[in-house]
Amino acid sequence: MRYGTLSWRILRHLQAAGRPLFRRADLARLGGYDQVGRALRRLEQAYHVERVGGGLWRLLPHRQPEMEVNRTWSRPSGVPDGVLIAAVLANPTVGDLARLAHAFGHRRLRATLREMTETGEIRPELAAISRDMLANVAVGAGRVYRRLAA
Repeated sequence: MRYGTLSWRILRHLQAAGRPLFRRADLARLGGYDQVGRALRRLEQAYHVERVGGGLWRLLPHRQPEMEVNRTWSRPSGVPDGVLIAAVLANPTVGDLARLAHAFGHRRLRATLREMTETGEIRPELAAISRDMLANVAVGAGRVYRRLAA
């Protein structure tokens, strides 16, 4: 994302506001309706924001959460985000999937799971289990976010 673009200004505005949930109307002073919509789609593709539903969006924190099960114990200083996501998807728990979905967004988790399935890094049966767990986490998170916004 380039410095000075509408996407960049929206991201900085959201980070400065300190609220994780927002509506498109909250960004009306930054640009026109269509411009803001395109910028939000670009931010969503870059995994900076996530659409929750009903005109509600949230800013993704991009911090690695503390997991129930330490799957990367051999690297105590931390691992890249993609490696952590793949490790959890290969051996999922609902709690850890919920933590990752909150930190990195459901879209990124689904994309990583799809990539792991296509490359054969994960068995199709296990991918189906992870996909079902992710769907349940997404439903629950959507309810929580909508309740918080009300």
